Amino acid sequence: MNEVSLYIEDSDLDIILQAFHLDKLESDIRRFYSGFPDFIIKRKRIRDQEVIKANFQFHTFIFELFGQKQAVDQQNAYLHMVIEDHLIKQNPALKKEVIRLKQEGMNTEACFCKLLGLEGDPFEQLLLYGKKTGIIG
Repeated sequence: MNEVSLYIEDSDLDIILQAFHLDKLESDIRRFYSGFPDFIIKRKRIRDQEVIKANFQFHTFIFELFGQKQAVDQQNAYLHMVIEDHLIKQNPALKKEVIRLKQEGMNTEACFCKLLGLEGDPFEQLLLYGKKTGIIG
């Protein structure tokens, strides 16, 4: 499989999780990762879904664990990556522009929206674009 990487120096490694028992996930994350540098864990609601988000550093890598009850392949974070991967494979020149914008401080979804001329919440707009164009169902 041809891999599309939008990695820059400050990028984190996103790990998307499905968890039916968020209390247990939170407890496990604290037990396994709370000793790592820059450990932060938050529990909040995003788009009416309860989620757990944890960040920490391991050696030179910054990790972000993101868990919710929804199946991974139905989570917005995953769908964003599917859309972004498709767009770059269709137009490889986008990759260089996305990386440039990320280096200027924009998040990945906002970069794609800017390049596609989409306005509004980049997380929502990218999903709408993916559905409208048939990239995702």
